[in-house]
Amino acid sequence: MKDLLLVTDLDHTLVGDRQALAHLNQTLQTLRSRINLVYATGRSLAGARQLQQEDGLLEPEGWAT
Repeated sequence: MKDLLLVTDLDHTLVGDRQALAHLNQTLQTLRSRINLVYATGRSLAGARQLQQEDGLLEPEGWAT
């Protein structure tokens, strides 16, 4: 059972600084067994998935669009 939930927006939060995102991804990877990751966005799911692919965002447990 995961004991933490991280819900975050994409635009102006996770994307825009590739170096910082790479560091965050590394940190989250080490904690994946404890964290449920959810992306919240005003984008369509297709647009959010495209951004995920383009910017190298981790695969979340869920999406809130």
